[in-house]
Parts: sequence; C-alpha cells; structure tokens
Amino acid sequence: MAKTVLLTLGRLPKGLDIARSFRLSGYRVIVAEPFRWHLMRVSRAVAKSYQVTAPVTDRERYLNDLLGIIKKEAVDLIVPISEETLYVAALRDRLPKHVTLFTMEEAALVTLHDKHSFVRLAGTYGLDVPESYRLNDTRAASLAEAVDTVIKPVLSCAGSGVSYRLKGEDLPSDDPHRPRIVQTRLEGDAISSFSIVHEGRVLLTTLYRGKIMTGTVAVGFERVDDHQAVHDWIQHFVQQSGCDGLISFDFIVNGEGRAFAIECNPRVTSGVHFVATDNIAPIMLYPNRATPPRRTTDRDLQQFWPCLTETQAAILKPHRFVQHLRHLIRAKDVTWKRRDPLPFLLMPFTSFGMLWTAMTTEKTLGEAATEDIEWRPRGETPPSEQEASARAFPG
Repeated sequence: MAKTVLLTLGRLPKGLDIARSFRLSGYRVIVAEPFRWHLMRVSRAVAKSYQVTAPVTDRERYLNDLLGIIKKEAVDLIVPISEETLYVAALRDRLPKHVTLFTMEEAALVTLHDKHSFVRLAGTYGLDVPESYRLNDTRAASLAEAVDTVIKPVLSCAGSGVSYRLKGEDLPSDDPHRPRIVQTRLEGDAISSFSIVHEGRVLLTTLYRGKIMTGTVAVGFERVDDHQAVHDWIQHFVQQSGCDGLISFDFIVNGEGRAFAIECNPRVTSGVHFVATDNIAPIMLYPNRATPPRRTTDRDLQQFWPCLTETQAAILKPHRFVQHLRHLIRAKDVTWKRRDPLPFLLMPFTSFGMLWTAMTTEKTLGEAATEDIEWRPRGETPPSEQEASARAFPG
C-alpha cells in the first residue's frame, strides 16, 4: 500500500514541484490549504485536497484541522511548504508515533525566521552578515547616520514592510506591536539559495537570482552557477547549527566576492525549481543514501502569469520592458508539464483570490499570497533572543 504525504499548502508553484516528486516516488499526495481553490487542487499529482482554517485566523483550529486529516487519511509524512511551517511545527508533540514531520523544531524555526536573531546567530559563527540593530536600540540611530540602511520588520515575509533610508535620514518611530530592525544596506549581487540538509550536512544546494520581481519577491529566475563563497557560507552555517530539513538564505555578494547573508527562510523557496523533479523526494526521504543531487539544465525559469503581468506593467519603461520581454520569451514556466497541464492552464482561475487582492489593494502578489499564513507569535512574553537561540541551537 502506498504511503501518504500531507503537504500543508497548495497555492504555490514550489509546492507543486514537491507534490510531483512525491507522486513519482510512489506516494499518495494530500494537500491542506486555506483557499478552496488553489494551484495544486487541479494537479494529477494530488489525490485529495482539504480546505482548512487559516492559521492567522485561528491557530488552534488550524492545527486541529490538520490532525483530523492526518488521522482520516492515515498520513505517514508531513511536509510544510511556506510560512505556515512555523505553525505546523507545533504539531510535533501531538502526532502519532509513526508520522514524520519534515521540518526543524519550532524554536529553531523561529530563531532563523526572526531577522535579528538570525544575523546575531550567524555572527557568533564568524560568518559575514550586515550590521543590524533593533530599531529601538540607540546604536540603530548611529548606524543610520553613518550609512544607507534598510528597515524591515523582525518577523515578516514577501518583503512586507521593508523601507530604505539614505545616510543621515531620520528613522521612523518604533512600533512595539511590530518590532523592526535597522540594517546596513549592502551593494552587490543579490543571490538566493535553497538547500536540503540533514543533521548538519548539506545534501543539495541551488543558487539563483531574481530576474523579474513583484515587489521584492522573484517570479522570474536565473540559475547562478556555483559561487564558492556562498556555498562555503552555507556549509559553515549548517555544520555549526546542525540544521535539519529545508533551509534557504538571501545573500548580497560584494565587489570583493564576499557573501553576506541578509536573512534566512527556514523552508522551501523558489530554488527548488532548479532541482530535478524526480530527485527532490528521494533526497528528503533517504538522506543517508548516496543519492547524487541532480539539478535541472534550465538557466531561466519563470512563473509565467505574474511575469506576464509585470512585463505589461513595464511597458512605459522601455529598458525594463525589453528585459522582461526577453525573459518572458525564453524562460520555461515552472508549473507546465505536458502530462499535468491544468495547473498552468488554470492558474489565472485557481489563483484568482490572490490576484484580486493584489489588484484591488496596495499589497504585492507575494503579500497577498502569504497574509493568511504569515507567522504571528502568541500573546505571551517571548524569551530573549539569547535564550531563544540557546534553546534552538545549544551548540
């Protein structure tokens, strides 16, 4: 009898890659998704889709919805996909003994997701990170007087709430309900990574850069051939932290070739599109087996529909329009498969809820796609950063 894997989000193309990979590996794929209609619901790789409560709406009800699916469908493995990962991690102690949860412990996820605690942790490993302070730290004002800075929420996704200040410009007032950090704005090549890791070992890494953006989120991608400084940074961090599961980073590589990690996403990112589809699940399932990592041969990939929208929006900016159009013409769509065509063909329909929110509000498509799953801590007083990091990464 085939084993069953539960994917905890169905709206994003990166999840579709994982669904297809597990289907190729002989698994029955179930999807839990707050949206009634979503990308993966129409995929041949998915056996069944359940609509669940959004974790932002009601955390406990969301977890109970998942537990109900796990019991009903006899789930063997749970793979979180995006920001909901931080909520799903709370299931670990409530699962039947035979069920595996493919993600890090909740404390580790929160430490890595928190943009300030992450740079502090990486700094303790001797790794390059930008100088960063909490907005309410007096050193933040001194930093802003000396260099150009980036201001962003400590807990955010899809570039929500990011702003920039030139050297000497005043900083905004702090919001205790949404704490922010002030970070040196680095100049250089922006490179992102996606890795599958196991007990402090890097099993696979892909590197890429955004070519077409919606807000600060890439929807068109270019493969980056091996960049040793970035690989060395990732290798050192994973060894020191003992990370296990899926982890991604955003880097700025300066003119001297030094790689500075500006933030961490302890989950799947679009770099998974550069992994051969039939290779993803085996590496996750058999980390101690000598499965050679295989990447796709594609250099340019895209989410066609949002790339089309961004290209149309750039029509009055000739240089950008030409760049976008060239990418649109030559890049392969990440969802298109001849034997599974509906996710691509029906994406304007299955993604209508997100598209409508983005079109009728000031939210970017990335923000619209994550607003109901973004991490919001409980109301209780959290531990200090030092205490949280020590619990998550005692080494």
